[in-house]
Amino acid sequence: MSAGINMPGNANEVFDVISKRLGQSAKQISFFAKSGYSFEEWCNWEAFFACCEIPNWVVSPRPRYRDLGLNNCKDLGDLLVKTEQGTQVLVEVGLVHDQTTNKWLAKLDGDLAKLNRIAGREIQLLQIIILASAKESILTSSVWTSWLRRLQCWNRQTELLLVIPSSEQGQIIIKGWATC
Repeated sequence: MSAGINMPGNANEVFDVISKRLGQSAKQISFFAKSGYSFEEWCNWEAFFACCEIPNWVVSPRPRYRDLGLNNCKDLGDLLVKTEQGTQVLVEVGLVHDQTTNKWLAKLDGDLAKLNRIAGREIQLLQIIILASAKESILTSSVWTSWLRRLQCWNRQTELLLVIPSSEQGQIIIKGWATC
């Protein structure tokens, strides 16, 4: 998991909590991925529940960016986590599976653009992307690596990574990028 586990109350810890919960749900994620339909909202609710289980964290689903200082902005985030230490972490979650189309490239890079608009406001930012393949190893698939190279948000450096074999052939990757 991440190198941030020893730094309580920051975006790295939020990633660790969410990725642990999603890792425990690997069987469901693999099953859902086979359907070919998006289940990103389910991932958001799993992330919400995981963070709500941490004592003294206050978690808000679907926070409004305007309430975080971007006046006249209608964008919603996926989660806002206020930790015991008083840190606020704004989270955007994305999901990609074997049948995800190219329109999701813009959505995922759009999540990064949304987060970048809030940068510099005493809010830590966390983007999480969940990749789920029921068919193959994502890291060695030319189809997956070619698709991922087209994402600006994917190619940033990070230590926030969890790789889970999901079946004999499949794989789940949970990767995050945090500003702390």
